[in-house]
Amino acid sequence: MAMLSYDITPEHLSALKLQRESILQPKKPVQQPITIDNYWDSTHATEDLSTLNISNQAPSPENEDDHSPANPQKTVHIKPSNLPILSRMFPNTVDEHAAKPLDWRIFVTAIDEARFAATKSGGSAVTFLNTVDGGRIVFRKPHPTAKVEQFMLQAWGKRLGK
Repeated sequence: MAMLSYDITPEHLSALKLQRESILQPKKPVQQPITIDNYWDSTHATEDLSTLNISNQAPSPENEDDHSPANPQKTVHIKPSNLPILSRMFPNTVDEHAAKPLDWRIFVTAIDEARFAATKSGGSAVTFLNTVDGGRIVFRKPHPTAKVEQFMLQAWGKRLGK
């Protein structure tokens, strides 16, 4: 019976009283507000840019134009009709960024023209084998509708660029 009337035991009542007192104690005073500097001038600069390591700075323009002979740029010839489809993977204009979804079969045909052979890998995965270099990349066919959204095309373009 003592188990059922635990709420009236002296131990419980004293613990409850301590808990209520801790809640009702006055709050600690708030620290003084921090003043915010709204002025962005160079007199308040905290870091001297001339002392930064070279690894923290952007690469110099001389190094950007160096193309090593080990990794030459390769040109892939495609049909002019497939150029708008593949250029959506690397958008440059606002229209390409906000393009409508692309049908999966049209995408596979365009990639096939760019010398990638499509083979089903299992489930919704499709492996695209590069018939020139031997590389491969796996894309998942969208479902339930086979429409490739623009953000997916851009993500796939980044993966192809690696």
